[in-house]
Amino acid sequence: MSRTKTVADVLTATRLLLAIFILLLGLFVGEGALGTVMMVQLLAWTTDVLDGPLARRDTSGKSTWWDDKDFPIDALLVLALFLYLALSRFITPWFAILYLLVAMASTLLLRSQSVTMSFMAPVLALALCLALREAPLWGWATIVWCIIALATNPHRFIFVVTNFIAEMRELQTESNLTKTSTNNSNKP
Repeated sequence: MSRTKTVADVLTATRLLLAIFILLLGLFVGEGALGTVMMVQLLAWTTDVLDGPLARRDTSGKSTWWDDKDFPIDALLVLALFLYLALSRFITPWFAILYLLVAMASTLLLRSQSVTMSFMAPVLALALCLALREAPLWGWATIVWCIIALATNPHRFIFVVTNFIAEMRELQTESNLTKTSTNNSNKP
């Protein structure tokens, strides 16, 4: 296995540790750590942007345990952010519990990465809005980071959005087929 693959795996594992760190900030520091949380989030996003290209440079063809963990770790990172926001009382506890239950049920029922992403996006947007209000330096740093990431790799953005739309359409088609099948079986 090449060194680039090892570095990519370390970057992926680092995101898992950063998610744990964000959760710990929620448990032990609270709302005063929002700037730190956003800084850690930017660091995690940077590792995410770097690990894919590094992993693709590996010519050995060998796979590792970390290969298919990229999206689940990204989801855990957003979950940690959500829990930080809830523990820090940026989100009302009853709403946080309800949102988490609906997100988990939808994700488990539909087993769709796009459905999971649709629950992740509002959490990220809320964190950005809060950062712009409570820790403006890190809110603006997040916006600048996103602009730079989009400008330097627009193909990744297009790929993610295109796959998201295609998967959501596929879910809609499956849903329509199920409804049609159910309606046809109920006819005399």
